[in-house]
Amino acid sequence: MTGERGGAKEAPHPSTDGRAPRQDVLGLGERERDELLAWVGEHLTLVRRSVSGERPMYWILGIGFVLGLAAHVGGFLLKTSVTTEPSLLLADLLYALGWALWTSIIVVVFRPALAGGQKASVQAGPRCL
Repeated sequence: MTGERGGAKEAPHPSTDGRAPRQDVLGLGERERDELLAWVGEHLTLVRRSVSGERPMYWILGIGFVLGLAAHVGGFLLKTSVTTEPSLLLADLLYALGWALWTSIIVVVFRPALAGGQKASVQAGPRCL
């Protein structure tokens, strides 16, 4: 009896991370994973463009702009309402951080346009009357 298995299957060992035995990292079963891989294979150029294109960069810049503007306004409102020194220092730091964040994102967004204009004027050469 010690070496015989009989007709019964052994129960699968539970995984150490709490997932079901046939699930991957995303929590998908084998069928869903195969369907997902097939869809990604069919739309590979779209997936590559959405991951490595400009869309994630603009989302990050947009979120940074909104957070910077919110910190700037919040710091200003906090500066005008508090009178004690530690709170005033914190409000001033928040105000300066917000201002630096949203204005630097404006520079990052518009710098390529300004550089493109300078490049076009350099390539055109000097203008003579």
